Amino acid sequence: MNTKEIVKKILLTPIECNKRYKTIKLVNGEICSPQKYYCGEDCDMSDFAVGFYEIIYANIIPGKKILNNGFFTSKEFAGDTMNSFNSLANIILDNNDKNSRSSKDIWPDYLEKYEKDYHCLANFWVIPMRHGRKSAKLGRYDSLDYYLQRLEDDYESFKHDEAIKYTRDDNLYTNYFKIIDTFDKFLEVHCISNYKIIKNTQEIYKNRDKEKCKKLIENIYSSMEERAEIISKKYTNELYQYFSRLGLI
Repeated sequence: MNTKEIVKKILLTPIECNKRYKTIKLVNGEICSPQKYYCGEDCDMSDFAVGFYEIIYANIIPGKKILNNGFFTSKEFAGDTMNSFNSLANIILDNNDKNSRSSKDIWPDYLEKYEKDYHCLANFWVIPMRHGRKSAKLGRYDSLDYYLQRLEDDYESFKHDEAIKYTRDDNLYTNYFKIIDTFDKFLEVHCISNYKIIKNTQEIYKNRDKEKCKKLIENIYSSMEERAEIISKKYTNELYQYFSRLGLI
């Protein structure tokens, strides 16, 4: 494989996060990462993911750092998972929520595979905490398509939200949408300019349509593959050096 292909492969490699890990390493086809972020373990805020964000979002992150002593440098720039798992699994498995999850013995193979695969760098991005980690992308079902549609429709209004006060040190930070000041720029920054928004995804969830949820998962795989291709081409050298320093290559 050439350099770009190596980078792309790592972007699509599943991540496991555990605060007890000492270093970032590749084990049995998974990237195991510790986490300095103060909250509970979450792959999209693992140390491995944070290093990735600080490379591809270097031009928009204040001070080029996501964390300061384990806390967000700015809650406007928080790591999050683009395409989630639980809402899709709830419908496919006829569960009410993740707390009543069915035994894996009855999971279809494609859902079991998706649970393993969706935590990867190609499926992680940085958005305001108020939109991602705190509000499921402004919707009940944590849908990427619904969120992108909201942004496309209401981008100008989000630019006029008041700056968020970071209560830990009482500082104010610039509104995320004033830094990334158009929807087209948002798509470009996140390497998803070619993404085709699936309309009315909320109806798929509301109607608990299992077959359409399965198709959504198929679309997610395609979108992760395409984003990994774009990122690996745009940031080949920077990411190759990062992965090399960690001993993943």
